[in-house]
Amino acid sequence: MSNLEDLLARIDAPALYKLITIFFMDLNFDLPQLHRLIGHAEEFKAFDHAEVLVLNRSIELSLYSNTGVVDHRSQLDLEIICDELDWQIWSLAQVCRSSFPLISALEELEIREDHDVISLHWQVVMENARWLELLEPFTALKNLYLTDEITRRVCGALQELSGERATEVLPTLRNIFINVDGFQSLEHTEEVIRPFVAARQLSGHPVAIDRWRR
Repeated sequence: MSNLEDLLARIDAPALYKLITIFFMDLNFDLPQLHRLIGHAEEFKAFDHAEVLVLNRSIELSLYSNTGVVDHRSQLDLEIICDELDWQIWSLAQVCRSSFPLISALEELEIREDHDVISLHWQVVMENARWLELLEPFTALKNLYLTDEITRRVCGALQELSGERATEVLPTLRNIFINVDGFQSLEHTEEVIRPFVAARQLSGHPVAIDRWRR
């Protein structure tokens, strides 16, 4: 990554409106010069929405504005090439946790799987802590949107949170919207995540569960 950092150190582009970055599997995602470049881009500062897309051989993070403030040409995409779901989530979590600009100010997050993701991809056994590591940097998040398989994984992780820990992760969260077109029902999800919802209610930071009407 040193060559990339050396190159980026020579660039300052406050008028930047499009940046697409692709990483191959790496153990070090601490890239201060890339962070600086993103942080100086004026149009990126209006972004309030993030989308995570799980694919068979990669995972993508896209940031954009959900309010129409930013010109439609504006785009900030990051893709990490790796096969295993466990490594995909771990790698993206490292990116988000490494002082990545804008993450802590985003108010909406979609996590969804691509329609072509094979069933074998979901058979990987991974700890719930992986999903919590991914969510923790989104400290201003208000609305979380989840599709079928992602709903099962993320809600399974959230249900383990209790007491103070339930408000330490996603402290400003208000709503979880789920896509219930597949096997996952709203009622089943509400039952799975009940401990988390109850803990948030007791703490004075309630979270509502509803359908994601896309």
